[in-house]
Amino acid sequence: MKRPLIAFLSIVILLFAVGCRKRVTSPVPQGDVSNATSGTTATSPKAGVSAIAWTEPAITTENYRRAFNETAGTLFDLRWVRDGGELGDIDLEANEIVIPSAQRERFDQPEHGALRRSATLDRAIELVRERLEQKRRAAIDAALAEELEAFTRFDLSQLDEPNQKAVRALVEVGFLIDDLYKLQNHPLSLEFERTLIEEGDLPSIRFFKRVGGPTSFRTGAFPFANAMPFFPDPMIGMIMWPEGMDASLFAQLASDPMNGLMSPFTVVKRSEAGALMAIPYGGYPPFARILRPIVRRLEEIALIPGMDPSLAHQLALQAKALAAPGSDDPFIDSDQAWIDARAPLEVIIGPYETDRDPYATKAFYEFILGVRNDKLQALADGLKGLRLEVETTLSNNLSGGAYAARPIVADPPMAIIDVVLATGFSAGDEGPHLATMLPNVGKAAKEGRQKRVIMANHHRAKLPLLKQIAEIALDPKELARIDERAFVLLSTLKALLFGVGPQATMPADDKVDATRTRTLAAAQRDVMAAWTAFHLEQKGILTRSGRERFYATWIANLFRNLRFGPDHPVARAARLELAALAWHGALKERGNRFAINSERMQPVLERLLAGIVRAIATGNADAAVELTVTYPGRAPEGLGIVAERIEAARMPRDVALVYTIQGL
Repeated sequence: MKRPLIAFLSIVILLFAVGCRKRVTSPVPQGDVSNATSGTTATSPKAGVSAIAWTEPAITTENYRRAFNETAGTLFDLRWVRDGGELGDIDLEANEIVIPSAQRERFDQPEHGALRRSATLDRAIELVRERLEQKRRAAIDAALAEELEAFTRFDLSQLDEPNQKAVRALVEVGFLIDDLYKLQNHPLSLEFERTLIEEGDLPSIRFFKRVGGPTSFRTGAFPFANAMPFFPDPMIGMIMWPEGMDASLFAQLASDPMNGLMSPFTVVKRSEAGALMAIPYGGYPPFARILRPIVRRLEEIALIPGMDPSLAHQLALQAKALAAPGSDDPFIDSDQAWIDARAPLEVIIGPYETDRDPYATKAFYEFILGVRNDKLQALADGLKGLRLEVETTLSNNLSGGAYAARPIVADPPMAIIDVVLATGFSAGDEGPHLATMLPNVGKAAKEGRQKRVIMANHHRAKLPLLKQIAEIALDPKELARIDERAFVLLSTLKALLFGVGPQATMPADDKVDATRTRTLAAAQRDVMAAWTAFHLEQKGILTRSGRERFYATWIANLFRNLRFGPDHPVARAARLELAALAWHGALKERGNRFAINSERMQPVLERLLAGIVRAIATGNADAAVELTVTYPGRAPEGLGIVAERIEAARMPRDVALVYTIQGL
């Protein structure tokens, strides 16, 4: 009954599962080793190396068994009750299959006792597996169709020789960072990838590459979407946590934040004695074997003659940080060096994002290599001082005394780039980033030291999708106004103004839930950016036609945001904004689409922004309900019709980028 692929992978998983229960001994560099159960803390010897054994979480295929039983239930009256031998394979002799007595004759089985091999039963199991494979392939195709494949191209010849050498070596680093990210998505990702290359089908390979592992973080609508035909259980983030990890254990770990277990840069494991210990990323063997060649390459790149000194300094510090044994924050110096760097190449390397971790604690690796876009960088440079102006205006003119301006002493560093290559979290199944603000973990982030990076060519890649939505939602005159520069300006303003205005969290009660609070925060950032466009025109940074292009692009993006789903804060904020604009006359129905009334836009935005600022600043629950419930309830019927037409068009929700580099 075994098919070659399943048989091979069953052996791989079995060996891994058994190996994880055995002693795993490795030199762990100096750092905290904590026993969270007793509250005691032991530090490894000052020599810097200590042989410590730990156990890994088990690899399971319960998803496969559940899917098998669901399918078998519609075809035959048999049930796979456990998977205790070679994982992913049915062992009849071990009574892993149960057939009711009344049905046993159908499968040439004795009325009582253990099951035996029979051609009928073998064929039934094979038919279930074939049906499962059909479902898996259909789910893979549906998941792939969620994103429009797009290509970016970069020609190395536009760089001087030192930077060409650096790019060639950094591309190697990027692919190694991607391997780290795959391990964080599933401990066997690299083995799965090799097997897929040798024996897998092309759609499954594309899906694996796109999501960075066997299962996707965002394809909950496609439960059968799995790159592997035996449906390994999702283990996103679990390589960073101990065996038996659950919400109760997490609460125990979080009770003592000083023990190193909650650091975003450590994995937590159980020793053979059952004690919990923190192992720095740089000292954890599955990561360390990939980090070592990364460190060597970064050290070599930093020594290339003619390299920009600020980038060379950054890469040298990043090499040191990635290999660092410390469990608190080895990235404080390298983060600051990246923030300060002003080189032609923009390089982001490291573990940053924690949203993907099931416990929102451990950082996932990412990599972005970009080249500064000098033309659009001038746009960002022209916005200096805007944060202070907006903060002051919100406090003095819009809050009605509810909000006191906070001191803003300097603008954050900002770079607008064309991305040459993105890997890891930056290229995962969240879709290509339009902007990022890093670091968002560690000491620099806690101290408010961040750099904003805007990805210009990612906007270019998403622009066709934005225009497809605008063809359905907007009057043809508005469609013609949507352009890349306005799209980049929108992201630039939202990134620049992040943190401006009231940031207090509204108390949750019967009227205001956490999602509503996040909805208001998203709406404030979005409306603030749109409201600023009028002031940029007054300052001569935007022309009147530039402001109209900005409005058209912004409105199209609001309709795009609706596709995040009815419960997503960004989608709820978009509904709030569109309803308010239509209610107050800044959006007008024209046929089956909407046109923008530019003359009404600024007063409506000012009124809406003032209401949001006061609601957040005062924590007024009634004001929050008025904005998030009453406004959407006033939306004209046409908005709902347009949203339904966009959904019915079944266009891709995002793009999946393929990076090509000429001259590599």
